[in-house]
Amino acid sequence: MLQKEHSCDLEYFEKINIFEFIVIKKIKKIMCSGLETGIDLSHIQLIMFIGKQGQCRVSDIAQHCNVTLSAITNLANKLVNMRVITRKRSKKDRRIVHIQLTDKGKKQLDIIKKNRKKLYEQLFSNLSEKEIMFFFSTFDKILVNLLKEDQGGDDVAVSV
Repeated sequence: MLQKEHSCDLEYFEKINIFEFIVIKKIKKIMCSGLETGIDLSHIQLIMFIGKQGQCRVSDIAQHCNVTLSAITNLANKLVNMRVITRKRSKKDRRIVHIQLTDKGKKQLDIIKKNRKKLYEQLFSNLSEKEIMFFFSTFDKILVNLLKEDQGGDDVAVSV
């Protein structure tokens, strides 16, 4: 376990920096391949969530992604301008605005799904089932550590 006084801290941090740079660069390259110019990883998350829900409110996405409403609104505005998503007011309550994928957005989602499959195949291609399970077990612990800080140290339930 990595402790504050551990003598290899610098070595670990250097490995993490290199890993982070390479992984993020590779994920972005694979996930954005073939997509409309201007769609980045944040937009991909938004498109995937809307695709899964069918239609939703911006506040639903903000809550799910644990980000501000204004951040999601800005991402959504760009996707509306690109004609990837559309906004529709609720007939029951005009204050509520639902967003959903357009036909163009559905095509982008299909590309995203193919890209995600390719990414997973590259990530895990030479790992055994046991190694993959160990990776996710460790990843879950790291995720809990990161989310605890966001939640002020409270216990956090993680469903990955």
